[in-house]
Amino acid sequence: MFEIPDNLKLNNNEYYSVLSIIFIQVEKLLKTPLHIHYTDHSITHSTRILNIISKIIENIDLKFNEEEKFILLSAILLHDIGMQTPDYADLGELPLNTEALEKIRKKHHEYSERLIIDSIQYSENETYFLGLNSKEEFVDDIALVAKYHRKMNIAALDNDVIGDKVIRLRLLCALMRLGDCLDLDYRRVDIKRLLVFSNIPIESKFYWYSHYYINGLLIQNQKIHIYFKFPKEYENKSEFTNKIIEYMTSEIRNQIDEVYDILDEYNIRFYKDIIVHNQYSNAQKKMPVELEQYIATSNSENVYRGVIYGKLNITNRKDLLGAYVKSLKNTESFRNMVMGPYFLSPKWYRERVNANCNHEDFDSKFFEFIKEQTRIAVNENIKLIFTNTSRYEAKVKNILTPCEYNRFFEEVLENIRIVWGEHAERGPMLCCVNPGYMHIITSTDNCAIITQRSGIMEPTHQGYITTDKNEIERINKSFDDIFNYNYTTQKQELQKLEEFIFSIM
Repeated sequence: MFEIPDNLKLNNNEYYSVLSIIFIQVEKLLKTPLHIHYTDHSITHSTRILNIISKIIENIDLKFNEEEKFILLSAILLHDIGMQTPDYADLGELPLNTEALEKIRKKHHEYSERLIIDSIQYSENETYFLGLNSKEEFVDDIALVAKYHRKMNIAALDNDVIGDKVIRLRLLCALMRLGDCLDLDYRRVDIKRLLVFSNIPIESKFYWYSHYYINGLLIQNQKIHIYFKFPKEYENKSEFTNKIIEYMTSEIRNQIDEVYDILDEYNIRFYKDIIVHNQYSNAQKKMPVELEQYIATSNSENVYRGVIYGKLNITNRKDLLGAYVKSLKNTESFRNMVMGPYFLSPKWYRERVNANCNHEDFDSKFFEFIKEQTRIAVNENIKLIFTNTSRYEAKVKNILTPCEYNRFFEEVLENIRIVWGEHAERGPMLCCVNPGYMHIITSTDNCAIITQRSGIMEPTHQGYITTDKNEIERINKSFDDIFNYNYTTQKQELQKLEEFIFSIM
């Protein structure tokens, strides 16, 4: 049995006995992985996650009841068992090709949930036995935490109650997801295996070497430190090292963004900036030539300045606005969180704002895009969330003179009528709600851009862009959950927007 850190240790002997059985069954199930060219998803991966979560909550006044600890520990052990379930993916007989294995990986969190539930439904079948039979009342929550370790919208969950104990499911899922993400050092891979396996996708090789070059990760004073150790030959080859650093640090930032608000409720906070430490060693293996060529090619391609693994960091406002402008091209759908009706500002105002800027005028292009796409009727493929906050008023009035206020706002109201008509008979779908400034979504058919502000009154200046279809789908769902929950009718939402304008005129 694995050792449980003190701040997660079970005092209930019955729960511990069940957990011991789960450990034995999972270890057996994951011992011979189907996905031999993927990173480590064995029982040792789970024990590392456990230790990482222990570090995350270290020195935090966060008391778990025994039931919460049992659910979290069980889910940590069970979260990847869906990787071993070709039957659930309807793939036919073994052996499986790379495409079939990828299908399992993409939905393995859902298959883990199903297998945990089925372990009770079909417990007489040894294949399904996981050791949970005596604790059926916990199975649904364990399955949920295992399922929500990736992709799913944790904020949609509610707390549960078992007996007289509250189970904080959002907290447990957020810890599970972040812990899983932070297990990313060299122990996730056995680099020698790449020499044995043939036909390994180049993307998988990139992912393996990205882990291989991480010597360690520490969590200290709410800061995450990553220690990279590259081959000595790469000391002056930043085109290779930076690509790996960008990819791995963006993965962490993205996961922190997803769980930040939930963990913040419990005083668990992280700085967004990942602290990177670089070392160079003669003992480290170089990447194979084909992987070096793959990275070199990605650096030279003009697709959002090169995208590896479908994702790229954006580190300044000029590139961010350039990405926004490109996102308007060749798309039928568009979702955007808009700061007030800023893009509806008069032309003379936008020209004044952009007079001394060296970046593209996204707002003007966005206004023309919206008019063109929604000039006949309401276009349900275009959805805008207006975050009507004090930042809009401050930004506008910082540019205007007092005598220009009335002219400015009258023209804004006229532009609202141009877009939506007199009775909201055309235009994009709109919803006036402020979901917060930390996570700002823009999404199209071909890409999604996620940005954040460092403070509620600060401009957006960094984020990431992804072209991965599964990631875009997940981001769209996150946007739609907010939109659908708060949306009333087009007329009512348009009235809210106009009332906001009148409140600051």
